[in-house]
Amino acid sequence: MDEMNQRTSIILGEEGVERMRETSVILAGCGAVGGYALEGLVRAGVGRIRVVDGDVFSESNLNRQVLCTTETVGMPKVEAACRRARSINPDIEIEAMELRVDDSTIPRILGGGFDYLVDAIDTVSNKSQLLSAAAGTDLRVCSSMGAALRTDPSMVKVAPLNKTKVCPLAANVRKRLRANDTSNIICVYSEEPQFKVPDARDDSGKSILGSLPTIPAIFGMTLANLVIMDASGLRRLFRFKWILIVRRVFKLWQLDGYTVITYILMKNIDIPIFLSIYPMPNPDDIYWNSFLPAFFDRMSVLMRKNMTTMVTDYGLTSAHAIYLIALKLQDGQTLVSLSRFLDLDTANTNRVIKVLRDKGFVYDDRKTESSKKYSIYLTESGQELATKLMDGITALNNSYFEDIPREDILHMRNTLIHILNNMNVGIDSYMGSKYEDPFYTHLHIRPLDDDYYTEPRLLEDNDDKIAEESEGGC
Repeated sequence: MDEMNQRTSIILGEEGVERMRETSVILAGCGAVGGYALEGLVRAGVGRIRVVDGDVFSESNLNRQVLCTTETVGMPKVEAACRRARSINPDIEIEAMELRVDDSTIPRILGGGFDYLVDAIDTVSNKSQLLSAAAGTDLRVCSSMGAALRTDPSMVKVAPLNKTKVCPLAANVRKRLRANDTSNIICVYSEEPQFKVPDARDDSGKSILGSLPTIPAIFGMTLANLVIMDASGLRRLFRFKWILIVRRVFKLWQLDGYTVITYILMKNIDIPIFLSIYPMPNPDDIYWNSFLPAFFDRMSVLMRKNMTTMVTDYGLTSAHAIYLIALKLQDGQTLVSLSRFLDLDTANTNRVIKVLRDKGFVYDDRKTESSKKYSIYLTESGQELATKLMDGITALNNSYFEDIPREDILHMRNTLIHILNNMNVGIDSYMGSKYEDPFYTHLHIRPLDDDYYTEPRLLEDNDDKIAEESEGGC
């Protein structure tokens, strides 16, 4: 163990320190809260950080922003952040993005297969845009709400976004994101009412919010602590939807010439993630409460990172990739049917399709810009990229099963189905019936000497209902 992490390892353990090295974080905002978040993340040994900020330091930042000194006034905040990080840990992999957060830059900001997003943006519109986009990904999000006009450290709290209270900024963000699944967003906020002060404005007439150096520092270090606790496995804070192999994506397997499309088999079964595999007193014992979540979580993370790697040169992420594959499997879907096909909300689908359309990968058949009833199709380049994705995933999955006898693979498949039956999730009726959740599959337990073949059912559109539920154009 290196000397820098000696005291950290006493609490996290050597395995926890190693997990921190393998952890990657996007830090959006390098100001009052973000600067202290960076400090905590770097000193805890996080191995890879992307810092995002389009601003420069001014003298008015000196009272509360740890990265701002008389030497860094006038310097881009991301440059100062990188210098500070490397001065603490020369081995850190840190990337600077000197740009402002908006719809045009968010795909680039969230790309690259990162594990966490730490949001320390203070502008509600940009913050909401970023969180809305992140809600449609597998990123674990730690977001700072309002730290200005607060004086009581004891009122700083941590809660999921939908459980925050008192904070006006949190209420505004909740309202803007009410159409999103925000289960992957944990917030640091204050339940202290805002301190009453006279209205203050700068020379340009812009409102100025008073702030002490202490409260933003507590917010920032609390954000860092959330990542440290979760990433190290010391205290898991995020929950995930446990599906058969990956979260909200389907897996393509190629076994001895048979293409197996394994769709999502379970929905809305939320369990805590415990990645720590505890020492086993008997080598024949298996601690399922830790092994199964660890197995599925690692498979999900690996799939997400691999998919992102395949499309990162196109300015896309795994969140876009699953839509390309879905349209490749069933082209010509409507906004609502595509959302149901992927078990995602229409607001997320609307954003992703807009990006894919702007990049020339999809088009729609709407007759006018105001048309609410239309279908979405892959362009020729979209077809090519989707095929590339599916071929790449198939090749990767083939590599995972090298040197494993086919009989063992089929036995594993049957064992997993038995586990689902033991969980009493109604797998038999689910696989043979048409559900509102549109992953339809014929999947049956067969003797080991039988062939394994899965045939997906196509979604039948209900045009009247789709027209009513559509939330506008892509």
